[in-house]
Amino acid sequence: MKTGMMLLIATTAATCALADASDAVTKAANSPSKIPEAIAELEGVSAAAFASDVIEAIAAMPKSPVTKLGKMVAASSELISEAEDGKLADMIVALVSNVPFEALPEWTTQTIPAVQKVTADMEEAAYQKLVSDVVKKIGSVKGFSNDDKTVVTAFAIKLLARGADVGIEDEPIVTALKAVPGAYKKQVTEAMPATLAGDYAPLLGGIEIITLPTVEAAPADNGASRVPVVPTTDVSTKLTKGAEAIAIHTAPAAPAPAPKPASATPAPSPVQPSKPKPPVPKPYAEQF
Repeated sequence: MKTGMMLLIATTAATCALADASDAVTKAANSPSKIPEAIAELEGVSAAAFASDVIEAIAAMPKSPVTKLGKMVAASSELISEAEDGKLADMIVALVSNVPFEALPEWTTQTIPAVQKVTADMEEAAYQKLVSDVVKKIGSVKGFSNDDKTVVTAFAIKLLARGADVGIEDEPIVTALKAVPGAYKKQVTEAMPATLAGDYAPLLGGIEIITLPTVEAAPADNGASRVPVVPTTDVSTKLTKGAEAIAIHTAPAAPAPAPKPASATPAPSPVQPSKPKPPVPKPYAEQF
């Protein structure tokens, strides 16, 4: 066969594969419940790379922040359940590093059950290795500043914390902190107690946090219970192309600090994340 013909066949095959991947991402982003079906249609594409494209595609949709957050949670839960053997760390990194910062607190809270489900039968040694691998892999993500890595690492550690009342001295937090690269280890260590307790101000500063709406559920123990609801219809918002999304549902603003004496030593400023909004991934830019 002539070289030119071989090149043509290779190019055609690559184009077909790209089109297939594009169709699969479109299907997954629009209907997260179809993710298992979409992944089954892919050939030669890693599930983690696919997950990254799906989250970026959802983030770029012309939808309200709340609607996109709901889709990210639903898609992430499906993607985690579809992670290949030995590739769960890659999947988690692909997801947590592509969720916009203002969505990370709620996304983390709502994605914890999916992680717990796939790791429920994992032995402790294997789980500690998973935690360590996730933290190390975040340190290698390209295009992130150390501030970005601090934010993403802290939320990844919370995502992987076993138990509701895990503290800074408990496993797997200790294992995770040991794996944090030295360039931003101090920042992550200092931020973790507040992050584990649900206080995200030290990490996110003035960023408005998006949350999902909740409804009262009938509790079994007479206690108040609130269940997150993924919106089925879009919430009306006006978004300017290229502008930062404005959160509709935000966490309560922290009270203004009391004035300090002139002689007081100023407190260190919170980490200011510099990660930009995920761009519209090629070749999906024309589809949303």
